[in-house]
Amino acid sequence: MADSNETNLKCADYADDAVAALYCDSPEVVSQCLNACQKLECESEDDDSNNAYLVGAQVLVFFLVFGLSASVNFAQFRDRFRSKGVYLGLACQFVAMPLLGFLTVAAFRDHIRPTFAVVLLIVTSSPGGSYSNFLCNLVNADLALSVAMTSVSTIVSVFMLPFNVFVYVQTAYGALLGEGGRDDIVQLLPYNVIGYTLANVIAAVLLGLAFGFRWPHLQRSVNLFGTLCGLGSIVLGLTASLTSCETPLEQNAIVYLAIAIPPLLALLVALFGASVARLPKAQRVSIAVECAFQNTGIGLAVALSLGAEGRAAAVVPIIFGAYDAFLVGGFAIASMFFGWTLTPKGIPLWEAFVFEHQETAAGPPPGSGDNENRNDNNGDDAGIVHDDKNNPGEVDPEFQTTRKDDPNAVVLI
Repeated sequence: MADSNETNLKCADYADDAVAALYCDSPEVVSQCLNACQKLECESEDDDSNNAYLVGAQVLVFFLVFGLSASVNFAQFRDRFRSKGVYLGLACQFVAMPLLGFLTVAAFRDHIRPTFAVVLLIVTSSPGGSYSNFLCNLVNADLALSVAMTSVSTIVSVFMLPFNVFVYVQTAYGALLGEGGRDDIVQLLPYNVIGYTLANVIAAVLLGLAFGFRWPHLQRSVNLFGTLCGLGSIVLGLTASLTSCETPLEQNAIVYLAIAIPPLLALLVALFGASVARLPKAQRVSIAVECAFQNTGIGLAVALSLGAEGRAAAVVPIIFGAYDAFLVGGFAIASMFFGWTLTPKGIPLWEAFVFEHQETAAGPPPGSGDNENRNDNNGDDAGIVHDDKNNPGEVDPEFQTTRKDDPNAVVLI
């Protein structure tokens, strides 16, 4: 603008060519001048609403994690910490997934804007997401192992998330962009937001476990509330992204395809590792699902703290979560059909979803030979009492199936 002292005009005033000619360099740049002014006003409005979106995201993430953690069978949860599956899951979560995220960003760096790349790298460096627990419960994978991995990865992420962010975002990705790019990346990183988001999630896990242990009769209701909060966080993220001044849905199509690569490859890597470790099949499914599902709430909170362009990048964790639901969900349901879960063979799909069979995962510590053989039976004669000649007898009442909506069933719904 020619006269920088006149700053009190609204953008609408520039629609008049005569007025615009006074305050812009020439009539030929009226359109550019108007667009720039409107963008500044829009970004100012974004700044005013960003804090509200950020607080809303933190509240919804807390109650999502709290509700799902409160639904855990505490005895099985405790036993799963003796499983080597937990440690294999941690390796996939904090070594394989962040590396896959960086390789994806590096391969498509010419097509992905830095803000979008930073948010994707933070998502792939985050701990496991609680929707993995929901999915493992739905298909009757090893739910206790899934929740144990989610809880442990969330606590370990206090150290590993900042470490991976420093390694892959600030150092490696910054090096790809050059000196100027590295400086911009450092300015983008909101370590304070990452810190209190992690604290929020850890508090939710611990309080949820304590709540479920103290008031088990309320687990079903609290879990339902947490699930609704999870759906609310998705709606909030979409709203924040689509109402930003940027154009989140007008990126190069390669961007949206690139987001699918980390969860797909992480699923395959985790499944391969769990198979090499000869874990029970139900645990292999849980580990693969857990390692591919990320806590996208952390990426969403970080995106909403990065201004107008960050709000546009909030679409990244939303799309990542959608790929998780489609790719990982499809794998989980397929694994049930192939007999890799605790669902007994031959029952209808609706019955597999409605009834839970987590009792078949009880018994010897996971990872032991007895438990491995037992789980590999996939519930065919789980709970059957055998005589001393190993002839099957009657069903042990402990292993009777219960409905997933039974208030006495301590499961995620």
